[in-house]
Amino acid sequence: MQKKDYLETQIEALSKTFAALFFGKKDVREIFEQEEESEAPSNPLDARLLELQLQKLLTRGEKNTARRLLQDAVREHPTARMLEVALNFYHSAHQQALMTEEEIEEDVVAIKKWYPPT
Repeated sequence: MQKKDYLETQIEALSKTFAALFFGKKDVREIFEQEEESEAPSNPLDARLLELQLQKLLTRGEKNTARRLLQDAVREHPTARMLEVALNFYHSAHQQALMTEEEIEEDVVAIKKWYPPT
C-alpha cells in the first residue's frame, strides 16, 4: 500500500510540474484550488478508464482518434485530474514516437483554452 501511495504522490508531483511548465505556476495553483473549492472531484474510475482507452487507441495506431477523445473529455470536464490524464497521454505518445513536440504543443494550446483564466 505504501508503494501505491508513493507512486500516486510522484505522479501528482510530476503532473503539477508539467502543468506549471505549460500554464505557469499561478495558473496551475488556481486550477487545483478551483477544483477543490467549487467542484466535485473527478470520478477516478472514469479518468482511469479514459487513460486505458487512450492507451489502447495509441497501441492500435489510432492517434488522432485518441487525441479527439481526450480533447472532448477535457473540454467537458476541465479538472486537475483531466489535466493529469492529458499530460500522461502526451508523455506516453511522445515516448512511443507517435506524436511530435509540435503536435503536443498544438493540443496543449487547445486544452489550455478550456481552463478558466486567471
